[in-house]
Amino acid sequence: TSCCIFHRSMANPAAWRLPSALVRGAILLGSVTLLVACGSSGQPASSSSRPAPDPLVTDVGEDDGPIDMSTIDPSGGTLVSSDGRLELVFPDGAVADPSVVSLVPVTNLAPGGIGDAYRLGPEGMTFDEPVELRFSYDDADLVGSASAGLGVATQLEDGTWQWLGGELDEAAQIVTATTTHFSVYSLVKGFQIQPQHRDLQPDETANLGIV
Repeated sequence: TSCCIFHRSMANPAAWRLPSALVRGAILLGSVTLLVACGSSGQPASSSSRPAPDPLVTDVGEDDGPIDMSTIDPSGGTLVSSDGRLELVFPDGAVADPSVVSLVPVTNLAPGGIGDAYRLGPEGMTFDEPVELRFSYDDADLVGSASAGLGVATQLEDGTWQWLGGELDEAAQIVTATTTHFSVYSLVKGFQIQPQHRDLQPDETANLGIV
């Protein structure tokens, strides 16, 4: 956890808007502690160079919405969640035979999790070619963080959250990661400013932590 002091000055109104600058500074200085675990289970690594945090383990979330299903054939296909937040893109050759796949939103217990997590099924199903997971986000999802800190995490069988990272498209507001097997996945904030909101009087100071 990194910490700094935020000072509101009447002589410098720009200082009132330091959170976004603090986030950018944290990225540049590499002083960010990721909130999700990193391990080795055959999953692709993060697209950015970030420190490996300690493993974090949680319970499995409960179903939190309708199940969406689609039949994917060897030529590929897509499956989109009912809320439009997650799109799965199956390339040519991902499956050898027509296969029914599904996704269902679950309560998100991932540290730094954004919105629902999603359980992809059949759970444990593997693919011959990497499947893209395209998570959409909006400005409200960035409160206390920044788009550069977003990534995708997956929950392993023992409850450990593993950081996958992802490719960021800021214009489209999409983070894309890939996987070759189905499990539970979530869009997460790799770091956050704490507290996310604090009202200050003139010449008052507050400690802001980046976790």
